[in-house]
Amino acid sequence: MRRRGGAEVEFLVNRALVGSLPHDEVSRDATAATGFIVQGRIRASLHALVLADDAEAAATTTKPAKETEASYVLHEPPPGDTLERAMSDLRGLVGLDGIKRQVVRLTHLLQVQQERRRRGLKNAPTALHMVLSGPPGTGKTTVSRLLGRLWKHIGVLQKGHVVETDRAGLVGGYLGQTALKVDHAVRAALDGVLFIDEAHSLVPESVTYHDYGIEAVHVLLKRMEDHRDRLAIVIAGYTKEMERFLAMNPGVRSRFGRQFHFPHFSPDELVAILRLQADESGYALDHDAEDELRVLFEHAYARRDPAFGNARFVRNLFERTLEQHATRVAAGREDASDEALSLLRGEDVLGAASH
Repeated sequence: MRRRGGAEVEFLVNRALVGSLPHDEVSRDATAATGFIVQGRIRASLHALVLADDAEAAATTTKPAKETEASYVLHEPPPGDTLERAMSDLRGLVGLDGIKRQVVRLTHLLQVQQERRRRGLKNAPTALHMVLSGPPGTGKTTVSRLLGRLWKHIGVLQKGHVVETDRAGLVGGYLGQTALKVDHAVRAALDGVLFIDEAHSLVPESVTYHDYGIEAVHVLLKRMEDHRDRLAIVIAGYTKEMERFLAMNPGVRSRFGRQFHFPHFSPDELVAILRLQADESGYALDHDAEDELRVLFEHAYARRDPAFGNARFVRNLFERTLEQHATRVAAGREDASDEALSLLRGEDVLGAASH
């Protein structure tokens, strides 16, 4: 607890403010008769009282402890980035034609609204918060980073960076910790995008009333309104689980009114993704390798389930193919020419698929 200007006493639990009382109503011999109901569900009784002045309290409350800081990964727009470059990167994504059309339409809407705002014209409110749903490995994280870049260049967000986190980065282990971690993540994301991956795990299907993930959602909903002009919150997760998450509370669905659904990649698109990964790494595929990949991806696509990894599956296969290629070249079965060091053959793909 701390005394504020001699007139009010604030009550804190793990540095989180839970209530306050006029100083005259709080005595040093206060007992368990004094207490609070925190977040409408937890009763906190007062068993001991220590009053601290503002200056003394500031020493322990101004800087958040590491345990109250969110964990996240920060993605900044690339140096020298432009709107044209961000749009080109969007168009260059394999597949996702429907997603790309939606992003372009939204970007155009925001551009026009920015111009109307500059001219003093009225605008219909347009929230930047959105849901990206779909199976894993379909580009949700990639698109979220592009959104930050696009919105920076049209002037909607000042920085356009992306703060990427998840349940583990936001949800604490004790009362008050979660709210502080969420606030820390929000502050880090101001003027950019807060991207929460697998957001449905904030409120698991078997959640109990005392799960701190519920607290994280409530704080997020409040901060969305507090910073609506400086923050885009993008939540992502699997289709079925995200639908359950959105249905948990009418306020959640109403604040995330824009939803993009990411489909599985087709076998041809999976081949194109691996070809692109190879090209970016300085490798090429011969015809046999492409044929083997197409057969492999058609088989995997036909057997896919909601957890099918899509681009993650491709990445793992590509890495195993490189290992098979390196083993073949190191064995000295052919001259180590530049071509031999860079060409992936059908036998490399078959060897990778068997491991």
